[in-house]
Amino acid sequence: MLESLEQKKRRLYGGKYLKEYTDIIKRITTLNENEIRILSIIETDSIIEKGKMLQLQSSIRVFFNAKEELKKYILEKLDTDDRIYLCTFFSVDCGVLLIDSLAFFNFHFNFEGDPSGIITLMNSNLEHKVLLDFYEENGLKYIEIEYYA
Repeated sequence: MLESLEQKKRRLYGGKYLKEYTDIIKRITTLNENEIRILSIIETDSIIEKGKMLQLQSSIRVFFNAKEELKKYILEKLDTDDRIYLCTFFSVDCGVLLIDSLAFFNFHFNFEGDPSGIITLMNSNLEHKVLLDFYEENGLKYIEIEYYA
């Protein structure tokens, strides 16, 4: 499939933010620079569109520092051995990240790890998605964890 003009514009625009995007990836995963696999804009659009079709199944809110609870919830919802698509704010213009398994996700990322405060994890067959929305409210830091299938 050929890249559309709109996709090309997004890719060129996203190129300006590739360094910032890879820095975020290194903070929220355990990948080093040469292990980072960012997919094309064409692949990214397909993945994001399929992810949008999933329906919210459950949602919980935990304190941001409750990382073991976060890890347990994610591992219950997504297959640990499956490849994972990881999306952040920059993914739309830079491309979705593909990681070999959840073993490469840094469950102990810090609050400033991704300034947008939203991380999405989807299994490779695009049937399950976990959205992490982390934010501060009244001086307390939380993560809202939404599961879609």
